[in-house]
Amino acid sequence: MQANKKYSKEIITFLKSHPFISVNAIERALDLPFTTLSKAMTGQRDISEKHLWNIILALSSYGLTIKGYSCKVTESGNLKLWKKWRDGGKTEHVFRGNGADQIYKISYDLEEYRHTATSLADLDNLYTEDKNPYKSLETV
Repeated sequence: MQANKKYSKEIITFLKSHPFISVNAIERALDLPFTTLSKAMTGQRDISEKHLWNIILALSSYGLTIKGYSCKVTESGNLKLWKKWRDGGKTEHVFRGNGADQIYKISYDLEEYRHTATSLADLDNLYTEDKNPYKSLETV
């Protein structure tokens, strides 16, 4: 799948699930050609690859995720991506008290798994490499 089709689909899905985000306002703010996003949302065309990075950066502040990674623009203009992982209650702890051992299953949020992207090429690595060190764990 080409990068523009892949990211266009994620952007369109995001925008359709957030109806209060104005597509026209995004086009104006990013100085995109008029109807770039609205035509993409109706399936008339894909978003041009030259506009994708700026759209992703802008929508990250509204909660856009890329392949399940949360996004945030850093001060240097890069895109920081992360996932939180949870052990799903697989960790057992024994507490001693009142003459009896009690076993509780406790879920922990584990360390965030981060990437920093400076371009669409960096985002493509998320699609081609599985770097998840916690494959057996649930995504939060």
